[in-house]
Amino acid sequence: FFRLLEGPWQKMDTISPRTHLTKINEDLVVAARDNELAIVKTLIARKADLDYGCPFTALGEAAYWGNLKIVRELAKAKATVDYQNIWGATALIYATQSRRSSTVTYLVNEAKANLEVRNNQGETALATAAKHGHSSRGRGIFKFLLRAKANVHAIDAHGSSIMELASGELELVKLLVGAKAQLNFANDAREDVIDIASKNGNTASSTWLRHHRSELH
Repeated sequence: FFRLLEGPWQKMDTISPRTHLTKINEDLVVAARDNELAIVKTLIARKADLDYGCPFTALGEAAYWGNLKIVRELAKAKATVDYQNIWGATALIYATQSRRSSTVTYLVNEAKANLEVRNNQGETALATAAKHGHSSRGRGIFKFLLRAKANVHAIDAHGSSIMELASGELELVKLLVGAKAQLNFANDAREDVIDIASKNGNTASSTWLRHHRSELH
């Protein structure tokens, strides 16, 4: 990979412009993944396509691996922050999935990533956080997205609510109740969040939700 800064650049006359540009674009994605900031800067200066995807973009790779300096550099160079790859995923969704707290914070607060972009499964960043909220970092990202006013009522392509996706973690369930998420919404199988929590053996969540619901009536 590091040969991109030597030999091949001196052989431009033997490489078609299209092939050369494709190589630069692919090298940018690899450099972003491998956290090679100097190489990323060089390739940006050489006019690499910042939104080239094969199928991952440089920004998507950097976000997934938590390479924050590269994320900043690409955003500064005007990479499309909300670019969706063939799976509909954005840099924010990837950073959320891999629980990269600092990257998520930067993308939302500074790069102004759209919280409500959905992947091909209809999942927003908050839905992704709900699915990956079983660790302390995952819960931290979930809380951050809630504070950033992510939509707690979003329903994915399978009819699942954020509450349903979070039902395995009582702490997340309580946060969603505090954010006024719907308790009575039923998925495509006509199951509500209590049904889902019970079916999946999430006793703490189902018990707490039943008690909370009884207090409302």
